[in-house]
Amino acid sequence: MALAEPVGPFQHDGQNINAIVPLDTLATILNARGRVATLYLKVKDPARKAELIEKLSAAYPRYQVRETITGREIAESTKTLTTTFQLVGTVVLFMAVYIISTSFKVITRERLPVIGTFRSIGATRRATSLVLLAESVTYGIIGGFLGCSLGLLLLYLIMWQIRPVFMAMVPVTLQYSPQQLGAAFLLAVLLAFISSLRPILKTAKIPLREIIFDTMSTPRPRKRWKPVLGAILIALALLLPLYIPFQLFLSVGLLLIFGTICGFILMIPVLTRVFLTVLARSNRYFFGNEGILAAKNLRGNKGVLNNISLLAIGISALLMINTISFSVAKEITNFYRDCNFQIWFWTWPADRGTENLLRTIDGVDATYGIYAANFIEITNLKDRINLIQGANPHKHLDFWTINVDPALLAELDTGRKILLTNTLRERLQVQKGDLLTLKMARGERTYQIIGFFDSLMWNGSSALIAERYLKMDMNKQFYDNLFIKTSKDPNYVSDAIKARYQRKSLYISTLEQLEAGEQQTNAQIFNVMRGFSLLALVIGIFGVFNNLIISFLERQRSLAVLRSIGMSKKQSIKMFFAEALTGGLIGGTIGALCGYVLNTISPLIIKAVAGNLPIHHSLSLYLSSILAGIMITVIASTSPAFKSSKLDIVTAIKYE
Repeated sequence: MALAEPVGPFQHDGQNINAIVPLDTLATILNARGRVATLYLKVKDPARKAELIEKLSAAYPRYQVRETITGREIAESTKTLTTTFQLVGTVVLFMAVYIISTSFKVITRERLPVIGTFRSIGATRRATSLVLLAESVTYGIIGGFLGCSLGLLLLYLIMWQIRPVFMAMVPVTLQYSPQQLGAAFLLAVLLAFISSLRPILKTAKIPLREIIFDTMSTPRPRKRWKPVLGAILIALALLLPLYIPFQLFLSVGLLLIFGTICGFILMIPVLTRVFLTVLARSNRYFFGNEGILAAKNLRGNKGVLNNISLLAIGISALLMINTISFSVAKEITNFYRDCNFQIWFWTWPADRGTENLLRTIDGVDATYGIYAANFIEITNLKDRINLIQGANPHKHLDFWTINVDPALLAELDTGRKILLTNTLRERLQVQKGDLLTLKMARGERTYQIIGFFDSLMWNGSSALIAERYLKMDMNKQFYDNLFIKTSKDPNYVSDAIKARYQRKSLYISTLEQLEAGEQQTNAQIFNVMRGFSLLALVIGIFGVFNNLIISFLERQRSLAVLRSIGMSKKQSIKMFFAEALTGGLIGGTIGALCGYVLNTISPLIIKAVAGNLPIHHSLSLYLSSILAGIMITVIASTSPAFKSSKLDIVTAIKYE
């Protein structure tokens, strides 16, 4: 006997223990000399793989011929994670563009005197723009190197966080290629260049006279089409999901999320004016005259509008992830609540004799052995069903609470008929009466759809057929699972079963343990998602700080005038904090509204990559999102507030 590292075929999956023994020895034990259960083939030319599978399937119609692991299977098993990362990554990139742009607004604003000096001694607009663009590319190169290094560290932490409990002893290994690192580095450079382009070109267009006399902040007419377009985008996000076919759920869902964020950004000036009209009186009550000044300062202030935009993006993304996490946890609880048994059991071989033996154990009240088949191909639709269970019409509804008419369940036994989940109904675009050709162990069999039901099992990719037809068509001799009802504590009964079957290989778990394990697995994944969303918020804080600095630089003269006519340092700080509190409240509220709309779209994406998930809204999540917006803005405004109190009045009035 020898021991192997837990990799490849020896990697533990949480249920089975794998071993390799001599073929002849196992064949003798199983009385199967000269026969094998599975035959692996290696092709000479991988390009001819599909052709060979087709020829072998025709030559051996009673056998299943398939690729060992298909690209589709890998994509299906990972798409839940990859799609979520793409979604959150898109939001983070969106915010990064916004923040780099505002950072270069700060840079160009602070360097206007230097730019004016260079322009006055002969430097062209093109030359000054090229210098600033070269600076942005340099930042991109530095950021690219740092980002790739930190990205690998972050990837390691993510892998460590989401690995299953049964793989805790397996070392974490990172899989990446030089091409992926190169693409990430190039993205960082392009991101810095493109994001800085607009503020740099905008600065280049400022006439030299306006730079010297500091008269750049001339009011511009409002673009009335922006809020109209924003309202249209939000309306589309709310109404369009009702008419989208399943095949477009993922692509259109992602577009609608992007459109919703853009729509709220375009609507922010109008929404801000509405909120300020409402909050003006409360500001006067809480902050006095400084509150009235704060409300007036917020109207039309570009820095404030940018802050609200950043808060809305970050808070809405975090709210969406938290709401999905809350909904998943609630639905997992509901799923296990629909199980009218307490223990999930498997051993080999399991048959009616096993059931009879289990019923003799103290605390076992009833048992239900069930046959199952996984990854069954639907040849006429070029798709597959991840789980098909053989239902006993006399027992199934005693052990599972599902929204199926008992008459439909009994009808399964009258022929090759099938019940599909509503998730499969939408994915396959089928209806009652349609025929499915399933590739079973004994060849292709045609089943008629007689109804649909709701289930989250296998992410909604499951179906029910009659027990006797599954047993016949899949050549099943033994049960795949046994569900056990108990009359005593499930843990006590579980220990009693383990003691009785101590000489056999078995899998046994109480529903409480299964639910706790699934909640833990989902919590690990969603903790990573929350981490990304929090990262977006942290990035947003830097953006808010940048905008407040821009606002302070642009308002130095007006602040100095207020100080010169009697405003004290304390009143100046009070006014800044009133602005921050009001701006944070508006940003948090708009973020919560945007998050609500995103939560109406997210079921489309979830249904496309996983299954049907009802969204459960939590009032506490929405209120905490608004509070987060207030806290972020107040904390970020601390530095500008104290800078304003230390402002040199004479210098500020003469500022460039």
